[in-house]
Amino acid sequence: MKKRWIALLLAAVLPIGVLAGCGSEDMPELSLDSITAPVAARNEMEVRTALGNYTGISEAAPDSADGEMATVQFAGDASATTALHDGYIYVLSNSELRILRAAGASTTQLNTLDISSGTSSEDSYEFANALLVEGDRLAVVTTASSMDSDLSGSDVCHLRLYDISEPSTPTLLRTFSQDGLYEGIGTANGLLFLVSSGTADLDEASGSAASMPQIGDNAESEAVPAAQFYLSSALDAPTFSIVSAISLADAQRSGVRAFTGTIDHVCVSEQGVFLARSIRMESHGDAYKKDHYSVTNHAINAATELLRLTADADLTMLASKPLAGEVAAWELNAQANALYVVNSLSSSQYQLFEDKTYGWTNRLDQSQNGGTALNVLDLSLQQIADGSDLLPDASLSAARFSGNYCLLAMFDADTPLAAIDLSNPTKPALAEVSGLSELFNVLLPAEGMLMDLSGANGANGMSLAISTMAMGGGSVSATGLVKELGTYAGGAVYAAVSQDAAWALVCYDHTSHLFRLGDAITEVSRPEISVHSGTAFFFEGDYLYACAPDEVSAVSLTSGSVDALLSFAVG
Repeated sequence: MKKRWIALLLAAVLPIGVLAGCGSEDMPELSLDSITAPVAARNEMEVRTALGNYTGISEAAPDSADGEMATVQFAGDASATTALHDGYIYVLSNSELRILRAAGASTTQLNTLDISSGTSSEDSYEFANALLVEGDRLAVVTTASSMDSDLSGSDVCHLRLYDISEPSTPTLLRTFSQDGLYEGIGTANGLLFLVSSGTADLDEASGSAASMPQIGDNAESEAVPAAQFYLSSALDAPTFSIVSAISLADAQRSGVRAFTGTIDHVCVSEQGVFLARSIRMESHGDAYKKDHYSVTNHAINAATELLRLTADADLTMLASKPLAGEVAAWELNAQANALYVVNSLSSSQYQLFEDKTYGWTNRLDQSQNGGTALNVLDLSLQQIADGSDLLPDASLSAARFSGNYCLLAMFDADTPLAAIDLSNPTKPALAEVSGLSELFNVLLPAEGMLMDLSGANGANGMSLAISTMAMGGGSVSATGLVKELGTYAGGAVYAAVSQDAAWALVCYDHTSHLFRLGDAITEVSRPEISVHSGTAFFFEGDYLYACAPDEVSAVSLTSGSVDALLSFAVG
């Protein structure tokens, strides 16, 4: 991968003789080899000591976007707290869960459930994280955060598991809790996997963790057994992560696994529970004298440790893999034999000058490095292909997978969108991209297609248009179908497209536009619905359902009319 180095000037006055000497000593090197596989803990004291034995990082490695604007972005997704399943809509609204029957014009609210854990107080609050529907089970996840008088805090992740055999009257089967903030959830092999990460409370006298992280069932809590802990290398903060395996059939916690370090990406499949831990690697050389200054060279790199656990109650660790950079997007392919990982690369080098005579310290930034990497791994986390050289020499804005393609929005004027054809995982190929606007593009992937909501400058100011782009045959190119939408005031834009690429909704300047796609782009109607950042869209049968915590609308795809509109107070 090519590297872009950016020289930064120190915003302070230092003698020229000192500056002339900068870089005369070698910068320290950082190697991924220092990130070794986690090892099983032998006892509780070893876990507590490991949590206190970390290397604090003063600053994260910065990204390197050079102040450029990305002209390509992907439409957001608010569906983590909303679901449509078997004709029923589930919407989280802070401490409440609303259940509706999705029946077009007859859409009605069936029930409202209080999903709070009951632990909130004047010094704490609770917020909804996610919901998941699997068969006749509904899982709702919240996090309760509290603040103590000494300004320290704690977070506890709560899961409530319901039987929704009768959706209008769900039955609460069991509640679960585990220390930390919610990180991810998924189901496989009849189990639900819940991941949280938190910060250990350290004992100042011993420098080790004051207590073990807790897990709970139906308000009865216990410490995570030390035998279930893995100790991670390159720990940069006193943090831990907990992975629980919960049986969907009998609503029991079947297994638990914990790690030192923060797990911040989760991917669950029948082949395994894949976890990613972000790491800030830092090293510094020995101080050396320069005139009457003491100089120390520092280097910081961003890295990631990937883990694969068995997707069963044992949660046995099968493999680990260190990678450069931080995970921006990842996905198991449709054949479930390859893991695609897009990483955003960042590193920096700097020098610290200290004058002990006058008691001051100053920093001189030497360089920053940014880029993007695409790794293709097998299920043992061994690399089977590297697509990094196919990418432009630029920083990443966002990444999305669609079918056999990896789509990357770049901070690059020449290549704002890079498309990688992964139809053969062992031989990634760069797909040709054409037909993008130079001003901005909001892309929505669908089946074999991208819908492009683009902007252009005209005589009357900025205007919007929607068009379609076909993905296939090693290219991403405009189909020639374009619909001009008119002037655009510049506010928020929201859009959705059905997975069969037959319908699209575009909302801007407080107006919604419903389109039929196909041989032409035809505007069907302008439904009067409320759309904002918390709205999720579902195309189901002859209707589009726009679902938000405060409102659910059913829009007919036949007539374009709003056949049902239900408004709520936010719970």
